[in-house]
Amino acid sequence: MKKFIFFTFLLLISFLVSSIYASEFRIPPDVNVYMPIDNVTLGENGIIELTIHNPIVNDVNLNGELLLRVPSDVTVEGGNIQQGGAGLYQLEFSVKPGDSKTITLYLKFPERGTYIIDGKVLYWPGNSKNNSNEITLHKVVEVLGDHEENNAILNISLTMIITFMGLVIAIIILLYKLLRKNNTKKLEEELKQIGEKINEVHNETERQKLKREKIRILCDLIVAHIKSNNYSNAITALKDLKDLLNSFNNASHNEEIDRLISNLDVAMRKNINLNKEDMDVITKIIDNIKRKYM
Repeated sequence: MKKFIFFTFLLLISFLVSSIYASEFRIPPDVNVYMPIDNVTLGENGIIELTIHNPIVNDVNLNGELLLRVPSDVTVEGGNIQQGGAGLYQLEFSVKPGDSKTITLYLKFPERGTYIIDGKVLYWPGNSKNNSNEITLHKVVEVLGDHEENNAILNISLTMIITFMGLVIAIIILLYKLLRKNNTKKLEEELKQIGEKINEVHNETERQKLKREKIRILCDLIVAHIKSNNYSNAITALKDLKDLLNSFNNASHNEEIDRLISNLDVAMRKNINLNKEDMDVITKIIDNIKRKYM
């Protein structure tokens, strides 16, 4: 009789010990809940993924539930989820040792806007809810317009950008022309003033110095007129430059100047603009003359 009582006591102790250990995880399971996408297009689904892995060394099932709170006009589907009230959803799950499970839920949004999604996952070993663990989910989802609407907005934005860029370019061109025009007027004023000084000065050395300065101004004025496509004024300035150079008894540039005048005259009569290569050649010739008399 004593032996029976002793073995019964050992069996009871063994059962109690196994029950205690069976209500705990030997290794913590891996449980995650997340939303992989923050922004969705109207008509597309938002996604919630719940992933669960119960290590094989555990000798107890992993049981739990997912609780979701969403705006009342949002619908949640998938994974045998049950609606418990307006905007409240519940999903129960159980995973055996060594097993994994992925549960995907789909959220349907009625219109564009910002939606707040809150969730909570509770899980525990076996039937031991007192040993439950908790993880939470909080996500702000932005629902954008449908593709046609987004394309329309994009087209409007592109049109506005192109219009703005065109306006900026037009303003830059206008300012450039105004600055060039002001520069031309300034050179013409300087040319007039130095011409008056030459007529007033009788000292030949001083007159030669002023004439050299006039050559410099004429060269700058010729380039400015050509860059403004004002070929008529450029031809007049070239003729003045030719006469001024001849006053130095220097006819070495006459042929070059006559060729420039002829080219500009052709361009003016045919109403065409010089290309960059022609402009560079003319600028180089004028700069050479200018440096020679500086």
